[in-house]
Amino acid sequence: MKRTLVAVLAILFAASCGDDKTLNEPQGIAPEIVAFQVSPDTIFFGQLPLDEQARARIAFGFSATVRQVDLQAEQVRAELLNARGESVAMKEISVSSSERQFVVSDTLALFLRRSEIEPFTLVLNAFDEFGRSGGNGRARVVVRPPNARPQLLSAVSPDTVRIGEFLVLKATVSDSDGLGDIASVFYFSRRPDGMLANQGNPIQMYDDGGVNPFSGDDIAGDGIYSFRAQVPPTTLLGTFTYTFYARDRFDAQSDSLVRQTVIVQP
Repeated sequence: MKRTLVAVLAILFAASCGDDKTLNEPQGIAPEIVAFQVSPDTIFFGQLPLDEQARARIAFGFSATVRQVDLQAEQVRAELLNARGESVAMKEISVSSSERQFVVSDTLALFLRRSEIEPFTLVLNAFDEFGRSGGNGRARVVVRPPNARPQLLSAVSPDTVRIGEFLVLKATVSDSDGLGDIASVFYFSRRPDGMLANQGNPIQMYDDGGVNPFSGDDIAGDGIYSFRAQVPPTTLLGTFTYTFYARDRFDAQSDSLVRQTVIVQP
């Protein structure tokens, strides 16, 4: 009988602990960012003074509207994320307002070298006393370096390819900011009937040493991009026109080069 009583008491004690935990959990809607503006959203690196470490001070001003329904917001956090989602700068702002909606404005700043410039995203969150956030605000911000356009030095396509053979295209690129600045090399293919192939979308080329099945590349990272594919039997016969481009990571685009290949019977 005593063992039964002890077991019952243990169950009741566990249940009461569970009830206390439930009572202590935060209830209601967490504060959220409902409007968000950044100014400026584009900064030109070349117009800023540099310090002795060749860094420029980059500053993004922001203004956000915070909505609080149940618990009040206690903190707004501004965070700058790089292209990989990593935090490169953060600022935490203490706030206090009894209004259902209120505005918080501030500036997030950091020092950058030119080599550290990439696409960034500014993210704002409002947190209650339990560290909860109901929704954030996000904005793409741009730091533009003194940027040179990439150059297409050459493009090569075979004069003639038979049905069933492999078509190999090559393009050599250069960039005064370094080959690492090249984001993509691609071409558009126009068929003999005047229509664009691949539903009008660009066809990517590769400088990966032959990793991609459509690569045909010999040496990775040498600035020579390739595309290799077997010509299927359903391909239209006649002259295909290829228009090549290079684009860097800041969306600067090269002039085009045009080459042609005639597809013939096997």
